[in-house]
Amino acid sequence: MRDLGTLVILPGLGAARARGGRLVLTRKFLTGMQAYAERWRGRVSTLMHIVDEPSNNLDNVEVDPEALPFSVEPLRYGSKQMWERLRGAAVVLGGPDHRLYGLSRRLRALRVRSVYCTEYTLGTRIDWIRAETPNPLVGFKRALWELQNEWRIVRDLGAAHGVQCNGTPTYEAYRKHAPNALLYFDTRTPASGFATPQGIERRAASLRAGWPLRIAFSGRLLRAKGADHLVSVARWLATHGVRFEMTICGHGELVPELRAEIARHGLGEQVRLSGTLDFETELLPFLRDRIDLFVAPHLQGDPSCTYLETLACGVPIAAYANSAFAGILEQAPVGWSVPVGHPADLAKTIAKLDLRREEIIERSRAALCFALDHTFERTFDRRVEHLERLAAAT
Repeated sequence: MRDLGTLVILPGLGAARARGGRLVLTRKFLTGMQAYAERWRGRVSTLMHIVDEPSNNLDNVEVDPEALPFSVEPLRYGSKQMWERLRGAAVVLGGPDHRLYGLSRRLRALRVRSVYCTEYTLGTRIDWIRAETPNPLVGFKRALWELQNEWRIVRDLGAAHGVQCNGTPTYEAYRKHAPNALLYFDTRTPASGFATPQGIERRAASLRAGWPLRIAFSGRLLRAKGADHLVSVARWLATHGVRFEMTICGHGELVPELRAEIARHGLGEQVRLSGTLDFETELLPFLRDRIDLFVAPHLQGDPSCTYLETLACGVPIAAYANSAFAGILEQAPVGWSVPVGHPADLAKTIAKLDLRREEIIERSRAALCFALDHTFERTFDRRVEHLERLAAAT
């Protein structure tokens, strides 16, 4: 088969240096890069911006770049060295990073094909600011900066050869600005990690037997993720006599606050903080085998992997109707939504479902069906096929 040349990835994720020439990266990033390397007909390389400190991601790992099946070159984004390294690439895949504005137009001048990768709309970025910035003046300045960035993003999209949109919000917002738009739903759940119809039926038996409703949340415990709303949901359920167990998986700045709130309201027997679970060996089996319903009070339309990873476990989702989850519900009936920022409405929905357990079972099956069409393997097959079509086009 024809060698298509070099695919270069410019991730928004930065790399922090560790001892002995090692780098701190995330497992999610490494899994994705491995998928590109396995599918792309040619060489795969990533140029990574160097940062002073590792990110707050829960899956950070130290790796030896020489031992990876793709090349990793740490450098400063926007440097002369970066532009030299991009010369001769077959396709460059990069996202809207402020250090890369003008990327598509510069690459056209170099006769290099570029594909833009989008995750956050302007509205989602501003929602993040509102959730994480208590000072209104600082929030206003950051929102103004994002408005200026939006103009740059749209201009870059117009110069790109294609765009890959993670989730429906950016697909609807940006596909009109760039040719060759692809919609995908990001996930890192391999086909081997999926629920089975038999496993869903075992959970159904527990629901029909009247066991307490088993609810879970997983992810970074941040305000933008609505983690501070979880205790409010639990309090409402407990006050109104709903029998339930809630497990909160993950870590973040809100852990001390959540622990104190659980104790203050006497919810220790119903709500448990489990800490961070290993994704493949602990979290996926836990969701598949022991959870009936996932609660996702995300305040913004981040196309989080959490949605597809939860659905892959055959677990339906009760969530705020942010743009990302609303877009998923337009694709398939895999859960229920309430207005953003209303934990009491979320709790009322869960209480109603406790009395309509066959509906939970039905949507568990729908969740698995939808996720099977968006496995990690199929998603990367589609993404790389899209890149290869653009590389081969004249």
